[in-house]
Amino acid sequence: MQAAADELPERKIDAPWPETGGAEHFLKFIEEELKPAIEREVPINQQRQTLFGHSLGGWFALYTLFMKPDAFQVYAAGSPSIWWKNHYLLPVAKRWLTDRELTKPEEKSPLTIFLGVGSLEKPHMIQDAKALSELLRNSRSDMNSEFYLYEEETHLSVIFPFITRVIRNILKPI
Repeated sequence: MQAAADELPERKIDAPWPETGGAEHFLKFIEEELKPAIEREVPINQQRQTLFGHSLGGWFALYTLFMKPDAFQVYAAGSPSIWWKNHYLLPVAKRWLTDRELTKPEEKSPLTIFLGVGSLEKPHMIQDAKALSELLRNSRSDMNSEFYLYEEETHLSVIFPFITRVIRNILKPI
């Protein structure tokens, strides 16, 4: 899913954006090659798998949640680039939530979603993460959604407290 020039913000440096896209191919690789390869080497609890991403990786974690929610049970998106491709993910999220709300409870897999962002990030990054968090929390779909705003953390420094919180939460006994 290559981003067109009109879907990207202006760069502050005099250089074009690097080539983008490939989320669907990367997800296919994870599902069809990477997960099976790991499962051949170590025992995996297929009911407790987490996808963690930061920045554009956070965008990918959310993309995966909305496109193939059964791929993982926990999704962690740190400082997700929700602004990417003119906020492409927001209407996708709304459609996914509508579909999930209409799905019978016994047909839904349990999901946990962590969103985290630093208070010193760009205002639109914070606003986008908060807006998506509210959308998830206000849906009638049964899922656990948690939002964390980390005081005095930047786009890069937020990774450490966020990943620590996610790991602590996913390692709790069921």
